[in-house]
Amino acid sequence: MSDPTARSVPRSRPSGGLSAGVLRCGDFVVDLSTRRLRSADGAAVAIGSRAFDLLLALIEGHGQPVPGEQLRARVWPRRVVADNNLRVQLTLLRRLLGREAVAYLPGLGYRLTVPIEWPAAADDEPTPAPGHLPEILWPLLGREGWMQRLDAELRPGARLSLVAAGGIGKTSLALALAHQGARRFADGAWWVDLTPLRDPQELPRQVAAALGLPVMRERALDQLGHALSSWSALLVLDNCEHLRAAACELADRLLRVASGVGLLVTSRVALGCAGEQLCHLPPLDLPGADAPWSALQRSGAVQLFETRTRAADQRFRLRPENAQRVAEICRQLDGNAFAITLAAAQVPVLGLQWVHDSLEDRLNWRHRQPAADDDAPHHRSLAATLDWSCALLREPAQRLLRRLGVTTGSVAVGLVEALAAAAEPLRASDGRQAIEALVAHGLLALEVRALDGTSEPAYVMHGSVRLYAREQLQTSGEWDAAHEALARWLSGQLGGDGPLDAEPPPPPQRVQQLSADVQVAVAWAARTQPDLGVALVRRCIVGWRRHGQHALAMRLSAELLANVDQHALALRFLLLEGLCGIQWELEHHDQVFQHAREMQALLQADQGLERPIWLRRWAQALAWQAHVLCYQQGSAAAVPLLYEALAASREGHDGRGLRQSLANLGWYLQDLGQFDEAHPLLVESLQLSLEAGDDWGVLVALENLGELELHRGRPLLAIEHFAREAELARRVPDLFRRCQALVSLVQSQLALSGEPADRAALLEALVLARQHGFLRPMCHGVSVLALLQARSGQPAEALATLVFSEHLHRRLALPICQSSQRAEVEARTLCADTLSAATRRAAQARGELLELAELISGLQTPQSSGS
Repeated sequence: MSDPTARSVPRSRPSGGLSAGVLRCGDFVVDLSTRRLRSADGAAVAIGSRAFDLLLALIEGHGQPVPGEQLRARVWPRRVVADNNLRVQLTLLRRLLGREAVAYLPGLGYRLTVPIEWPAAADDEPTPAPGHLPEILWPLLGREGWMQRLDAELRPGARLSLVAAGGIGKTSLALALAHQGARRFADGAWWVDLTPLRDPQELPRQVAAALGLPVMRERALDQLGHALSSWSALLVLDNCEHLRAAACELADRLLRVASGVGLLVTSRVALGCAGEQLCHLPPLDLPGADAPWSALQRSGAVQLFETRTRAADQRFRLRPENAQRVAEICRQLDGNAFAITLAAAQVPVLGLQWVHDSLEDRLNWRHRQPAADDDAPHHRSLAATLDWSCALLREPAQRLLRRLGVTTGSVAVGLVEALAAAAEPLRASDGRQAIEALVAHGLLALEVRALDGTSEPAYVMHGSVRLYAREQLQTSGEWDAAHEALARWLSGQLGGDGPLDAEPPPPPQRVQQLSADVQVAVAWAARTQPDLGVALVRRCIVGWRRHGQHALAMRLSAELLANVDQHALALRFLLLEGLCGIQWELEHHDQVFQHAREMQALLQADQGLERPIWLRRWAQALAWQAHVLCYQQGSAAAVPLLYEALAASREGHDGRGLRQSLANLGWYLQDLGQFDEAHPLLVESLQLSLEAGDDWGVLVALENLGELELHRGRPLLAIEHFAREAELARRVPDLFRRCQALVSLVQSQLALSGEPADRAALLEALVLARQHGFLRPMCHGVSVLALLQARSGQPAEALATLVFSEHLHRRLALPICQSSQRAEVEARTLCADTLSAATRRAAQARGELLELAELISGLQTPQSSGS
C-alpha cells in the first residue's frame, strides 16, 4: 500500500470559524487541527465532538455572550434539538474546564470566562492523523492513572488487551487511549467493533472493511496481513470475547507479518495470543464507608454518577448531604461504570432515594433515553450484559454460576466445591474448569488475601452478578438442591457430630463470618427442612448473643418454631432452650419461664430419649426456671431447683451442664450470703471450665467469684476477677458479659477508698448496654455512676442520677439487684449531708427529666475533680 492515508476517513470539522492552529484556553491547550484538548503539561484530555464544537463556538464569542440558539445551530447544524441537549454538553464542558468557566447571562446567552491566547501561524499547523475512531461522547472519569500507565505501552507491535467483566468501562478507556496515541502511528488509529459479528471466519473481512481495504473471500487473513505489512497503525478490536480464537489468530499473524501494527483489544476474557500484555481493568475506585466529603468528590465512581445525572437533569447537585447515599449506591453497584450509568438515568425520574432503595431491581434498569440504532443489544440493561457473558460459558460453568446465587459475601473454596457437588454434580475436573472459566470471564475473582497467601482460598462475586445468578437459579429447577448444599456445608463448618445442646458452640468470630449465609439457608430450611434450620440456628445462637445480635436470633428461632412440626419434640426443645438465653439477657423473664415450662412438658412427653440426654435437658429446663424464680421471689426460691439440676448433671455425666450448674448454684448461694458454701462450688466450676477450654464457663465463674468477693468486703480480689472477665469477654468476644464485667469492675474500684475509678470502663459499659438493649447492666451501670459522681464531689449530679435510676427500674419493671442496691445506698449517704434542701429539690427535678444519653455525654466530658 503506497499511500495509506488515502484510505483514511477524515474527521469532521465545525462549519466556519476557527479551523487550524493551537490556542490556550485557561489552563488547557486546544489543538484546532486535530480537535484535541490537552492539559498544560501536555496530557490528553478526553472531550466529545459536540463538546469540542461548543467550546469553539464560545471561543469565537471573544468573551461576549453567545445566544443558546446560535450555539445549538453551531453544534447541531441543520438539526432541531431540545434545550436539554445543549445543557448536557455545557455540563461536560464545565466538568472539564471548571464549574465557573462558562457563565450564563439571563436573556443574553452563555459566555466563556477563562482567558484565551490565540493560535500560532498556519505554517506551524500539525498534519491531522489519519485513521477512523468514533467520537468521544463523554469525558473519561476515574481512569487518569490508567491512561498514563497504558499510553506508554501503545507502540508498533504492541499487543495490549483490556480485560474485565461487562460494564467496567473497557471500551471507553480503549477509545480514549486510541485518540491519545493515534499520532504516534503514521497511519493513525482504526476502530473495529466486533459486537455484531457472529462468524469467526468473517473477522479478517470485517477488519479489512473498517480499514477500507479490499480483501478477497479466499485466504482473507493472508491478504489482510500482506496489506498491512507496511503500515504503522493502531488497530483497536472492541468486544472480542465471542471471537477469541479468531482474534488470537489475527493477532499472531499480524505480529509475524505486520510488526508496525499495534493491537489494542477489549474483551471479557484474555485472547491468549503471542506477546499479549494483559491489563485486568478493575471497577472504578470507590470511597470508603466513612470517607470525608473531599474523598467522595475525588472518587471516579461518584464523579461518573454525578456527571450522568446532571446530564439528564441540571438541577441535580452532589452535596455533602447526599454524597454518602450516592457513594453507597456506587458501592452496591461494585464500581461498575455501566451499572452506575443506568442508576444515574433513573434519578431524574424517580429520585435518588428510590434508586438507593431499589438496588435489588437493578438488573431490569434501562436507559431512560431511546437507545441509538447502533447501541449493542448487550448494553441495553445489566441483565442483557450478563446474558452475553453467560452465553460465552460452557454448561458446567453456567450451572456453577447459578448455584453460587445462594451465597452472600466472600465464598470459600469449600463452599464452591459443595455447590458443584449438589444435584447433578459436576465431575472434579469439570468443577475446576468451571471455576477457572468464571474467574477468566470476570464473574468470580480470587480474594486478594488468598492471592498473597494470607488467608484460605476464597472468591468474591459482585452483587449484580449474584443477583443475576439467583434469578437464573430460580428457574433452573436447582433451587432446593443448591440451598441444601449450602445448609449442609454451613452445618459442617459450625459444629461437630454430637448432640447440638452438648457440643461446645463454634467461635463467635466464625459465626459472624458465616452469619449472612446462615440466614439465607435458614430462610429456605424453615419451609422445607426445618431440622437443618434448627441445627444451624442452635449452633449460631450463642455467637449471635455474644455479638449482641439478639433480634436476629429471635427472628430466625420464631420463624423455625412456626414451621417445626408439633410432634418434633427434640427440635422444639432445642429452639426453646436457645431462646431462653436470648430473652434472659433482654430481661424477658415471663417468656423465659414459659419456654422453660414448655421444655419440661416436651421432655415428659418424649419417651424415646436416652437417659443421659434426658437428664441433661431436664437440668437445662430447671436452671432457666430457677433464674426467673430468683428475680420474682428471691434466691431462696431458686436454690432447690438448682440442687436438682446439679444432681441431674452429675448423674448424666454432662460436663458442660455440670459446670453451668455449679456456677448457677454458687451465685445464688453467695447472693443469700452463704459464702462458705458458694466458694468451693464456684472454684470447681472455674477449674472445670479452664480444663475444658470453655470460655463462656470461665466468664460466668469469674463473674460469680467477683460478686462473692465484693459481697465479702474483699474488693481487691473482686477487681482481679472482674478485670480477668472483662479481658476474656473482649477477646472471646461476649458483649453482654463484657458489659457486666466493666460495671462490676468500676464498683469494686469504688469500694477501695482513695483508689481512682475507671470512668472510661463505665462509659464503655453504658454505651454497650444502650446500643444492644442490655437492661440489667444498664441499670447496674447507672447505679454505679451515681456512686462515682458522689465520690467525685458531684452530689447534686449523683442525686439526679439516683432519681433517674428509680424511674429506670420502675419503667423497665426490673427489681434492683443487691450490687445496685449497695451502690445506691452508699451514694445517698454521701449526698445526704452535703446538699441544701433547695439544691436537693432542684436535683430531684432534674433527675425526673434525665435521659441515658445525657448521662453518657456527661461521662465523656472530663471532670475537674475525680476520685
